[in-house]
Amino acid sequence: MMLVLASCEDGIEQGTVLTSLDYPKYDAILNGYEGIAVFPEEDIYKMHFEGKGDLDAFILTTCHRESTKEKAWNVKSTIRYGLFGWGKRVIDNKREIEFDYKPTYIESGGDCIMLLQGFEVAGKNSYFAADFENKKYQLGAYEQCSGITKKVNGTSMCQAKIGNYQGISFDEVVQVSDKNKCGIIGGKKNIEYVPNGGFCTVIFKGVDTGKKHKLTIYGYNLTQIRR
Repeated sequence: MMLVLASCEDGIEQGTVLTSLDYPKYDAILNGYEGIAVFPEEDIYKMHFEGKGDLDAFILTTCHRESTKEKAWNVKSTIRYGLFGWGKRVIDNKREIEFDYKPTYIESGGDCIMLLQGFEVAGKNSYFAADFENKKYQLGAYEQCSGITKKVNGTSMCQAKIGNYQGISFDEVVQVSDKNKCGIIGGKKNIEYVPNGGFCTVIFKGVDTGKKHKLTIYGYNLTQIRR
């Protein structure tokens, strides 16, 4: 999955080429959220994506599908012109796309995030990552991510700069798999961790209740420059 993200040219500023060690910060807007978000479980989702550049190409990727569309913008707006604003014309908002997302039974299992990528010829590329709540994850928590503390339900996501300490707290002691790729150690209520480059996911299980919580972490090392 990261091969798609890491092989894109002009991802940071015009003339810069991303390497396999570069992870851009996700900063597109989806339904009012910036960069990364968890949505309540629904049968169908109405999405409004706003990129930082024109959507000359738009890619939706999940664990099940990859959909690509060129000149993907489909949102229009009316502008007025003239001395008194009597004239008006309809224009394309080339940085925006609206679409419906209906998860298949494969995607609705609780373990399938969605990545959205918008690419502009001039190089102002845009990225967003979304996850979706699911009944299999019901252990609530308090997340401390990039300076923001908030209460989360059974599914959470954190985007943070590589090397910065982050945290998540539970009302009970939790355990994690020794094989998790996030480098997180359980056996306590308050967990601290440092993001590595790219995505990783860890599942917490409450010792008392047996309930589970899924945390997806994205570590970035490059903040995109907009011109």
